[in-house]
Amino acid sequence: MNNPYIAGFFDGEGHVQLRRTGNSVVLTIAQRRPAVLEAIRDFLGYGAIYYRRNGNISLQISGRSNVWDFIDRVLPYTVVKRDELLVAQRRLEKVKVYKKRLPKTGD
Repeated sequence: MNNPYIAGFFDGEGHVQLRRTGNSVVLTIAQRRPAVLEAIRDFLGYGAIYYRRNGNISLQISGRSNVWDFIDRVLPYTVVKRDELLVAQRRLEKVKVYKKRLPKTGD
């Protein structure tokens, strides 16, 4: 398992979801066989695997630091989903800047 392989797999089977609540980003890789998703999760060291009733299985990557790490790992090798990952990266960067500017509450 390596980053270029994961990037190619994500290009073919991946999805970038930009959520409105909290400006969060969720990355999903769908597949019918769990072995490859488990191998990807184990290699990355994060992610959750979900089993659907229709037989689909997905690896979800959420949480700002996990999504950021995933994008850093695969972006140099992606082709199809490159633009979507760049949009997600910009979204995460905006959230980072916004959180830095929030005033402190309480004394």
